[in-house]
Amino acid sequence: MLVYDYHMNGSMYEFLHMSDDYSRRTWDTRVQIAVGTACVLEYLHEVCSPSVLHKNIKSSNVLLDADPNPHL
Repeated sequence: MLVYDYHMNGSMYEFLHMSDDYSRRTWDTRVQIAVGTACVLEYLHEVCSPSVLHKNIKSSNVLLDADPNPHL
């Protein structure tokens, strides 16, 4: 059985394209999500030992928590 954390904002795709709340989609929020996703990928590629290659990076696979911080 797989167990996932609950992420109240859903995926990045839902957050950017399917949400009715337009006030959450500011430029600063989008940049915060992009930088957070880049930091997660850097951690997976550079810091983890052995390195982890995530071969399916797309907006529907990036989950957002309440802040919205990205999780892969």
